Amino acid sequence: MQRISAGIEECDANKYQMGLEQLRKALPAAKTSDDTFAIFADYVEADYGDMMKDDFNNNLIVRRCLEKHLYQQALTFLESFMPSQYLKSSVLSVRITNPKLLEEGKKKAGKAKKE
Repeated sequence: MQRISAGIEECDANKYQMGLEQLRKALPAAKTSDDTFAIFADYVEADYGDMMKDDFNNNLIVRRCLEKHLYQQALTFLESFMPSQYLKSSVLSVRITNPKLLEEGKKKAGKAKKE
């Protein structure tokens, strides 16, 4: 939950997505534990709805921001998701002319996700 909150506060889509992934994995165990979070687990699962499913997409994140009146976050997340959405839908295509730059970019992206 802290990572999700930080992702919203910082408009950091990667942090928000990682927080959702952690929550998705922790929620089943939290429901059956004696931990204080177990009291709220059903509410959290209902509140996040489809975002707790394995096959959710980024549009749900933007929609949630809009429903919670977090308009700046919705715009920022939408902007950060656009390139990958365009590539997935084949609106854009990328031609790699320098494989070394591609590898450097992958390394940087991997480091950013770990943070």
